[in-house]
Formats: sequence, C-alpha cells, structure tokens
Amino acid sequence: MMDALILDMGPDVQGECTLPGFGGKIEILSFSHGVAMQITGDIAQAE
Repeated sequence: MMDALILDMGPDVQGECTLPGFGGKIEILSFSHGVAMQITGDIAQAE
C-alpha cells in the first residue's frame, strides 16, 4: 500500500480526493520544502 498525503482546508475549500474516508479533501501529489544552503568562495566568509 502506498502512503498518501491528504490536505484538509476546512469546510470552505473542497478537494477532489476519491480515497475512501477522505472524500472532498485535497490529495497532495508533490511537495517541496525549498531549503537551500548557499556556498560561495568569498574570502570574507572564510575563517
């Protein structure tokens, strides 16, 4: 069985999820948190 991410935005926002028990919710198909670490060769940042 696959894991699924389901988003519930309350009664005002309806989704199209058809999974049993989650009708009307939003099924998340993709997620990215967008964390990045900037690395430069700038001498001012060297120890």
